Amino acid sequence: MHKHIHLESGMGMSRSCWGLVQPLIGEATRAVVYDRAGIGRSEADSAPQTLARIAGDLSFLLQQLGSGPFILVGHSRGDWLSVLWQPHLAPP
Repeated sequence: MHKHIHLESGMGMSRSCWGLVQPLIGEATRAVVYDRAGIGRSEADSAPQTLARIAGDLSFLLQQLGSGPFILVGHSRGDWLSVLWQPHLAPP
C-alpha cells in the first residue's frame, strides 16, 4: 500500500513553506503540497475561505490522488484541517 504524505500550509501561506521538507520526504514516499485557492500560484477565488470550504477542497484533492492511506501534516492552522477533513471522506 502506497502512503501519501500531504503537507498542509498554515492559513495565508503558500506551499513554498514546505520547500525544504517536501523533497526529503519525497525520497521515501509521495509528498504532496498545493496552494489553496487565492494563495501562491493558484487562481484567485472570491468565495469565502472558511475552514469547511478549505477542508472540502482538500478532500477533493486527496480523492484525485486515489486511495490512501493519507498522512496529513499541518503547519500552524493547517493542522486544523486534519480534524475537519475526515468527515469529508466518510461515505454518505
